[in-house]
Amino acid sequence: MNRYKIFSMATLLLAGGLTFTACSDDDEPTIYNQPIVSSASVITGDAVQTAVSATITGKITDLSSLSTSAYKAGIKLVTDTMTTKIQNGEEIDATLGDDGTFTVEKTGLKKNQKYYYAAFVTLQGKVSYYGEVKTFTTTDATVSATKATDITMNQATLSGTLANVTTLPSDATLSAGMLLSRGKDDTSFSAGKDITVSDVATAQKGTPFTLKVKGLLPNTKYYYKAYMKLNDGYIYSSIDSLTTADFTTEFVDLGLSVQWAKTNIGASSEEEEGGLYSYGDPTGLQESATGSYANVDITGSNLDICAASASGGRLPSVSEVQELLQKCQIEDATENGVAGYKVTGPNGNSIFIPKAGVRNGSVVDGEGSRAELWTGSIDGNDATRAYTFDVSSKTFGAATTSLGLSARAVRQTVVPFTNSKLVLGNNNDDARIEIYNAYGSTKDNPGLDATSFMFTKKMYVTFTIVGLPDGTAPFNATIGFADGSWSVQDWSSSVTVKGNGTYTIPVTATQTAKGVNVFVIDLKGKAGLFDDGSVKAFINSIVVDDDSYLSAGYTTDGQTIDQSKLVYGNLESNKDDYRIEIYNAYGETNTKGACANFSNLDVGNALHVVFSLEGMGTLTTPCRASIMFASGDLSCQNWDFNCKGSTEVTKDGVYTASIYPTTGAGGTPAVFTVDIKDLKKQIADLSTVKAKVLGIFWE
Repeated sequence: MNRYKIFSMATLLLAGGLTFTACSDDDEPTIYNQPIVSSASVITGDAVQTAVSATITGKITDLSSLSTSAYKAGIKLVTDTMTTKIQNGEEIDATLGDDGTFTVEKTGLKKNQKYYYAAFVTLQGKVSYYGEVKTFTTTDATVSATKATDITMNQATLSGTLANVTTLPSDATLSAGMLLSRGKDDTSFSAGKDITVSDVATAQKGTPFTLKVKGLLPNTKYYYKAYMKLNDGYIYSSIDSLTTADFTTEFVDLGLSVQWAKTNIGASSEEEEGGLYSYGDPTGLQESATGSYANVDITGSNLDICAASASGGRLPSVSEVQELLQKCQIEDATENGVAGYKVTGPNGNSIFIPKAGVRNGSVVDGEGSRAELWTGSIDGNDATRAYTFDVSSKTFGAATTSLGLSARAVRQTVVPFTNSKLVLGNNNDDARIEIYNAYGSTKDNPGLDATSFMFTKKMYVTFTIVGLPDGTAPFNATIGFADGSWSVQDWSSSVTVKGNGTYTIPVTATQTAKGVNVFVIDLKGKAGLFDDGSVKAFINSIVVDDDSYLSAGYTTDGQTIDQSKLVYGNLESNKDDYRIEIYNAYGETNTKGACANFSNLDVGNALHVVFSLEGMGTLTTPCRASIMFASGDLSCQNWDFNCKGSTEVTKDGVYTASIYPTTGAGGTPAVFTVDIKDLKKQIADLSTVKAKVLGIFWE
């Protein structure tokens, strides 16, 4: 039977006429019943007018595959609104850009005249399509902007003045306001914030108008210009700029896996509401319900409003919000007269979240009665929605990405890591400390969560090495790092190892590192160093986006040491020693609680404690430091200041003390301290000496 290929008339016209294609009986019919171009492809843009001229924009989509000889496009301009007159109006031809946009200019117009215009495209001179009909009125009216005032870290006052607007045609529709953006080009202003004047009648008389803009980001440069809109045409002032003040975001430890910011993004105090931002808008200015918003996970990316605000944090993940909901108490509260919610963590610390409401377009609903925060995760079932923390209902929810919600940053400064899963081995000529390697043995037994790992600016990797023979020549320890997408890599940052001790390698990122492929430390030229087991290495901490990197430490079984539970000082008044009490069944930590759970303590060959001291200065005479230890059943004990593994303390710094007992010890000890002998003889007030424990490792 005969088969046919059917084309629409618009398609045939674009091809330059009828085209016959041979078909066999076995051909499947190919039906083209939709034209390449339709009225929806023709978009009439805005006009910017003066008294005698206008600049008009437009866009024609779906023409990228056609030769420019196949169509003609531009603007039709008339002084009559009738459709037939628009189609027969003056034709202003345009040259389209690669994206279909164009701009035309028309001079010699009549002052105070209302004009009608529409974008058009004509195919092969036979079929035409038109965009929306819009209007502008020529005028010698002007608008000016004055310098921004009252600039803080999150708000500013913008002012402008209209002139020569008293002689407008009676049917002219007038509005005015300010446009605010992060860039000075037209595209940036189109995607920016439009703050409108509510009392246009007063402004039309020449009275300056003043507009307050809130929810700005700190230490950020913004551009602004005043505008006056007559019908669909615009008149603009010159462009000026302002820069908001700097602000340091404070984070609160709620006893969770991440710290939560004390304030909303765009707020300078707990009770201040801050901005209401659309999902994936790093400018914080977009409000259009039809705008283009992110449709992927954005936590820590350049689309994350928290990261873009230089808060030092990022949007929380779904799991981090779920953790807060599960472990925190949420209750209605008032802070300085502002209604909100008090969120109290398991450690007793709390944050306040004001009831800022939700913005839809430029309209805010629920201010004073509800609060909802963005996560950085898109809804897996609907890419037009992203997951949220609905504080009002104390639930995990989702919202349309164009809506404006509050944003609260989180940061994870100490990355959880389990040293018992650390692998010590070799890589060609180097000894290797393998933290994680997607191509190594740690892939199936990782000591960290390689998927959720993230840092935005900087990472500090602190490690301790023990067992090096005296006289070991210095060598370099070099990081090897590649994030999950290989977009952040570092194979050169290093530190010189000059013997047993604790060392830190900083890693700087120019973009957010998400996930891990490779995370190792190579000890250059030291292949075989770990082979006989006499030399050991441990990871003290992996600290991200926090320069206070010597403030955290791990245990062998992956716990983060709670520095607040440490007790230190001259704890035995009949002696001149300084004691760091890690746990003592006969001391204060018995009631206060230990800095870690030692039920999994398993000392077979050695026990190491890495500690830091601050406030001593430099001692006149070195003091001996040693681990004082008694197992729970008292079968394993050490009270010797001169045992193998004891160390000399000479000044402020980081030290490692070790013991190598002949009898093993397991479970919670009776006594576990680090004592520094006779320190009081040189420092009368030992309360000025502060201590931290940066690692507790057993083997």
